[in-house]
Amino acid sequence: MKLDITHAILALKPGAEWNLRGDNYSGLEWLDKSQTKPTEEEVVRKLAELEYMDEINQYQRDRKVAYPSAGDQFDRIFHDGVEAWKGDIQGIKNVYPRKYPDPVELKTRQDKAVEDLKSS
Repeated sequence: MKLDITHAILALKPGAEWNLRGDNYSGLEWLDKSQTKPTEEEVVRKLAELEYMDEINQYQRDRKVAYPSAGDQFDRIFHDGVEAWKGDIQGIKNVYPRKYPDPVELKTRQDKAVEDLKSS
């Protein structure tokens, strides 16, 4: 999924009322009376975070495609036992290991996004 400014705004200010004309912060019209408009830097930082987390969580999408259907998994358990099924599932988990966010990498990406914003 391609993440953009709308994803960042929704994550920063859930339920807020706003309009976006185009795909740039300059087109953001803030309508909400109870929440303050996020700064462009806040939006850029959040978008960098969302993109990083999307990369980290790619393993989940890869596993989902690789796992057999529930019916096939139950059939495997029925015919070959739970241990055989566990072996199949563990093999997929080994190919697509779980990843964890690195706070230093996240900060580096957020700082770079803000730096790019300021230099544009």
